[in-house]
Amino acid sequence: MASHSYGRRVERPCDICGETYQAIASLVPRGLSRTCSKPCAIRLRALSNTRGEMRPCPVCGADFWVIPWKVTHRQTPTCSEACQAISHSRKLQARSARTEQPCADCGTPFSATPRELARGKATCSRSCSYRQRARTYPAQSNRHRVSAEHRAMMKRATTRAYRDRHRAEVNRKQSEYIKANPEIAYLAQERRRARKMAAPIRDLTQKQWRAIKAAFGNRCAYCGEHFERLTMDHVIPLSKGGSHTASNVVPACRSCNCRKATNIWVPIVLPE
Repeated sequence: MASHSYGRRVERPCDICGETYQAIASLVPRGLSRTCSKPCAIRLRALSNTRGEMRPCPVCGADFWVIPWKVTHRQTPTCSEACQAISHSRKLQARSARTEQPCADCGTPFSATPRELARGKATCSRSCSYRQRARTYPAQSNRHRVSAEHRAMMKRATTRAYRDRHRAEVNRKQSEYIKANPEIAYLAQERRRARKMAAPIRDLTQKQWRAIKAAFGNRCAYCGEHFERLTMDHVIPLSKGGSHTASNVVPACRSCNCRKATNIWVPIVLPE
C-alpha cells in the first residue's frame, strides 16, 4: 500500500525570522507553509503585498507592518492586542472628557463631551436650545405655532364630536352629576347665562355665593323671609349691563326674583 506524502514534514528555515521549523512537504513546492508561526505569516503576507507599509505603533512606537485596505475608518492600527486595548481605553477617556463652556442663550456654564461639541451643542438645556433656534430661524420656529384661539376651537370641536358619538352616556353622567351637585350645576347655569348676556365681569365663584347667603342669613334680600333654597338675583340686571360678580349679586326667593324681572329694586335686608 502506497504511503501518502501529504502528512510528511520536513525541516526548513522560516522566510521571515530564519528559525527552523517543521513544514508540510507537499505545501512547500506550491509556495505555502513558508513561515514558522502566525505572526511571521502575517508579516510575510504584508511584505508580499505591494500595498503593505511599515508604520510606527501609536502606543509603544514600535514599527510594524500594516495593510491599509484591511483597516477601517474606526480602527487605529497597533502592533499587538495589548496596544489595541490601550488605544481603545484612551479613546473612551477622551470621549468621556467634558469641557466647560458658557451657554449661548443664558450664559450659564455647562459641560459637554467632544462629540456633543462636534455636533454643534451650544446651550445648557432644551429650553435654551428652543429659544436659540427661534432667534436663529424665526420663520421655521413660527411655522408650526398654533394660536390659543385655534387650540380652543379644536378642543371644542373634539368635545362636540365625542358628545355626538356618546350622546346617551354623556346625558346619563350629566344628569347624575346635577342630582349629586345641584348648587354647582345652578352656578354653571348662571355663569352660562351671564356669558350669553355679555356681562362685563363674570368672576362669581361658589365660595363667594355661599358667603353671600351666609351674610344675609339665608333670607331673601327683598322680602326678608327665610328660605332653604334661594335663587341668585343681580341687583343691576344682566340685560341692563350688570356684572356677574359678588358686588352685584344678592339672594332672593323665587317669587321675588320673578316679580323683580328686569327692574332695579333696592334690597331691604342688608348683610350682617
